[in-house]
Amino acid sequence: MNTTRRDFLKALAGVVAAGLTGTYRADGAEIENGKFTSTKPKVLPWAGDNYTLGHRLRDGDIPKAPDKADRTADFVIVGGGMAGLAAGHFLKDKDFVLLEQYSETGGTSSGGSYRGIDFSRGAVCTDRPYGLKADLFTELGLKPTVISAEETAWHCYGQWHKDIRGNDRFHRELTRLQGEINSARKDINLADSTFSQFLSGYDREFLNLLDNTAKAFFCSGTQGVSAGAGFFMVRALTSDSYVCDGGNSGIARALKSSITGSGPNRCATDCFVWSVERKDNGASVVYSDSSGMHRIDCKHAVVATPPMVALRIIPELPAQLKVAFAQLEYGAFVVANICMPEKILQSPYQSFADAPHPLTQLILAEAPYIASGRYKPEMGSVLTVYYPYSYGAAGRAQVMALNKDKLAAALINELSALMAPIKNHVEQVEITRWGHAVIVPRPGLSSLMNKSNQYTTEWMTFAHSSAGGGQSLEGAISAARNAADACLRKLA
Repeated sequence: MNTTRRDFLKALAGVVAAGLTGTYRADGAEIENGKFTSTKPKVLPWAGDNYTLGHRLRDGDIPKAPDKADRTADFVIVGGGMAGLAAGHFLKDKDFVLLEQYSETGGTSSGGSYRGIDFSRGAVCTDRPYGLKADLFTELGLKPTVISAEETAWHCYGQWHKDIRGNDRFHRELTRLQGEINSARKDINLADSTFSQFLSGYDREFLNLLDNTAKAFFCSGTQGVSAGAGFFMVRALTSDSYVCDGGNSGIARALKSSITGSGPNRCATDCFVWSVERKDNGASVVYSDSSGMHRIDCKHAVVATPPMVALRIIPELPAQLKVAFAQLEYGAFVVANICMPEKILQSPYQSFADAPHPLTQLILAEAPYIASGRYKPEMGSVLTVYYPYSYGAAGRAQVMALNKDKLAAALINELSALMAPIKNHVEQVEITRWGHAVIVPRPGLSSLMNKSNQYTTEWMTFAHSSAGGGQSLEGAISAARNAADACLRKLA
């Protein structure tokens, strides 16, 4: 691979450095020829990860836990991401409490809103609903908007290419790749091979695009992810997208509404969990909130946190899971939502840029509103931009050291050069930092995570979107269903 991760980070540093040059004047917004213009958009407070308490837990700086429980429940769900919310939905008629670290539930499927357009701070779409996912959507009354794969653009060979079909150089390479993936021998071990091993003979420019796209999906290039992950990525990009308002944050909101609508005090936010312990025939969960330290006893605990967190809060985690979880690597990335009061970009729904562009994926958040006939011009436009950093501690350190104002200016400059002249049309920017939200799907990940797949004991079940060997909405729903079933067996 000609574009290394070092090259990628160097290019990103160059873009961020460009934001230090004072491109934006402090003369605010105005109306010019009847249109909004701004030379200094409002940059909202950071969203996403906050490591203050997490690092205390990591370093063993743990407050003294109360000896006795001040509350009991049949079940406690630790974590309000997609898996935790889905578990709560499946248990909505039972006695449970869900504890979420942050003020909002959803995790990387959380989102915001601008002028009536919901946007995502993480996951944006899924594929055709089937099985448990289709059943869940029906229960929640969700009807995602179908956006054709033709509404995808790719920046390669120095220009943009729209649609997944065509006769130019880019489309010939894409068609070849699709054919080789579809005809790959069934006996090939996709889980333990790298994606790059299957990319022999492709143009350098096309490989750069694939590498950048893999970073958008997995926070690692084609040399660092499994062939199975790469095949999944290509099939996802060349298939229709099923999109809720706000991306997958629309699913998370629907799940939370289902939970809160079933009874009071079900979702407790701003609650940091310090430990999940076995107690008698059940579990005891220690957490803190603004009022202090608390303990809640239950018949069964559902730990719906990333494995990194589970490793730290469950003292009695089996040795095989401790070994497996300790080997996982996490990617760090930033999501920026660029909010404009007028629509500058008309299409497509999603775009992917090749290296050395650091902005790997771009989404038009208003696309489902347009496709379903609900869009109004006064809603403006939201462009959701993704770009990853290096995985591991180095990437997390980079993300947490960013200056949001300089970064906002830099990414607007980059977008104006790459996509369209949006520079003076941005009203506000929200930037979300995720330090270790994505498990990099390296070769061998499935073998590691199979040790945790459907892991349950009499007192605790591990349930996370990664439990099946790779993070996905389907994985979260499946893990949640398994955890809910384990809880219900305690009542039988």
